[in-house]
Amino acid sequence: MRANELDEEEIGKCFVKISDGDEEALAELYELSAFHIYRFALSIVKYSYIAEEVVQDVFVNIITYCGSNKVKKPKSWLFTVVKNCSIKALKKEHFNEKNDIDLYSNSLPCHDQTEKIDSPLSELECLRELDDEAIRLIILCKLES
Repeated sequence: MRANELDEEEIGKCFVKISDGDEEALAELYELSAFHIYRFALSIVKYSYIAEEVVQDVFVNIITYCGSNKVKKPKSWLFTVVKNCSIKALKKEHFNEKNDIDLYSNSLPCHDQTEKIDSPLSELECLRELDDEAIRLIILCKLES
């Protein structure tokens, strides 16, 4: 086993302790696995803010289900939960984006609904409407990605 891999046995021990109500075991499991959970979630969802939410959801699932179920393969169970939470988060994000678009699509001035608005010219026109602080935030976001 490589130094940066998760140890199945350690995860299993934490799960048993968590099922017995040991809060320190939850903190220990977090220290052992949060980075790995985040990386795997990020590989699925592609956005850090969604991956962070997935990590939270995974630990809620651990607290909820670890006490009531005997987990035979803790590492496999853990990453299955990460995968499922990631998919659920993507569906939720897609739903939110779709609703945001639907909310504002009727209020778009003079643009044909089928016209693409992501042309460089349209972006420049939109930027001209923003104040300096908003432009700085957009530039910072572009630099980070």
